[in-house]
Amino acid sequence: MRFLIVLLFPIILSVSVAGAASVPTDEAGQVREAEQLVRLSLTDRIMTNVQDNYTNQLGAVLTAQKVPAEDAEKLIDEEMQALVDQEHQRLLDSLVPIYRRYYTADEIHQLLSFYQTEVARKSIQVSGKIAAEGQQFVRLWNETFEQALLDRIKARLSEAGITIE
Repeated sequence: MRFLIVLLFPIILSVSVAGAASVPTDEAGQVREAEQLVRLSLTDRIMTNVQDNYTNQLGAVLTAQKVPAEDAEKLIDEEMQALVDQEHQRLLDSLVPIYRRYYTADEIHQLLSFYQTEVARKSIQVSGKIAAEGQQFVRLWNETFEQALLDRIKARLSEAGITIE
């Protein structure tokens, strides 16, 4: 039995490795992977936030100008959709070279593999909420840290006969 397991293990391992996608070696494949990574890690979220933001802002402006809410929503949605794909691509075209400057093709491949997992999708989904909830604490913590640091520096300077306010 042990012999059979030892014999089968390399076969199973080679099948699982063969099934994993490899890092593209051609320029087009590398650009494609970098674009996928930028979409998953950043621009899909940016585009969603921008669409939500402008939909809300413009909706308020138009309804304040007496445009019926339903008409305003339809108008904004139609005009937004006319721009979204083109503008998303423009954003990608600007950001992909930056990612490629800082990450190798292998690193992009590894990051892309991660961003395609459930835990990465959840991380993207909750990271803004975590940042928002933690922002107040971090601000207060920073003020406390700053004061403690200044108190220590003043004490050291005082020991040297230097007084600062």
